[in-house]
Amino acid sequence: MFIDFFVNLIDIYIKMAPYMVLGLLFVGILHVYVSKERIIKAVGKNSLGSVVLASIVGVPLPLCSCGVVPTSIELKKTGASNGAVISFLTSTPQTGVDSLIATYGMMGPFMAVFRAIAAFLSGIFAGVITNVFSKEEITKKEESCCCCHNNEGEVKKKKSIKDVFTYAFDEFLSEIAVHFVIGVMVAGVITAFIPDDFFINYGLNTGIISIIMMIIIGIPMYICSTSSIPVAVAFLIKGISPGAAFAFLFAGPITNAATVVLLAKTIGKKLTAIYVISAAFMALVFGTICNMLVFRFGFQIFTQGTSSMDMTSGFNIFISVIFLGLLTRSIIKSRVKPKTEDSKKCCSN
Repeated sequence: MFIDFFVNLIDIYIKMAPYMVLGLLFVGILHVYVSKERIIKAVGKNSLGSVVLASIVGVPLPLCSCGVVPTSIELKKTGASNGAVISFLTSTPQTGVDSLIATYGMMGPFMAVFRAIAAFLSGIFAGVITNVFSKEEITKKEESCCCCHNNEGEVKKKKSIKDVFTYAFDEFLSEIAVHFVIGVMVAGVITAFIPDDFFINYGLNTGIISIIMMIIIGIPMYICSTSSIPVAVAFLIKGISPGAAFAFLFAGPITNAATVVLLAKTIGKKLTAIYVISAAFMALVFGTICNMLVFRFGFQIFTQGTSSMDMTSGFNIFISVIFLGLLTRSIIKSRVKPKTEDSKKCCSN
């Protein structure tokens, strides 16, 4: 069993590493060359258009369910509607350019595209529902996120390619490294220690019950959109339906117990309830749709044994070794740097 665990651990890691490197590069480019202030200004209007735009903007942004909170509160401070705020809160943590690339590599093009579409549409749904049921303004004092703050007042400097690499493989990777490793390890545990027929024997492999089970597991859990991928793949290998695996991809990153408490204090219990209920409902809806599409049209969902990546490629192994060094460095850095420095960084998904 323990040998299986380590074999699966290495196998999953090698499959994800090259896609992680590519995704991190895009994250660096996005951070350096796209102004957060411009994004906030663009969605800072009380209209249906701002709800849609907030969802569009949120899909590629690398912010987790914790890091998205201070940015969303800043949106509200600029005059964005409650709907735009909840739309951004819903669409942003589900995906990011890094997690979409990793999803493509581990689970195939269908799941990557479906994940982006689901994040976009669920953001619009949550925003519209919020505007319908909540007209009040957010007036409560902003509180600190568990790990993030906006970098207001940073001195502007000339942008360069070096900044892209510095942010991607230093600042950003330091924030997600531990969670990424935990996600891969959880996937290894599931693959090695859960019997192949476990979900089938208990009737949890298909249907609404399996989707609801993944939603219940995912909503209170703190897991970023990238780290959720190997866990979802592990569940797929054990026989759970693609829709249930997608429900975990959807519900896991979108929120967690800590941010629910924080949001209740900052945006109010009513908006928080709308946010969480909308997220659970849309996870159920899109999980069901995912199953229907996969079973009806036979879309390929790559799993551990069928990944498109050639594990014998010397280039892939080389990238994996390099990324392992970067991961190790980032984990050490995240463990020893002062908390005051941590508070200036934003989490990612």
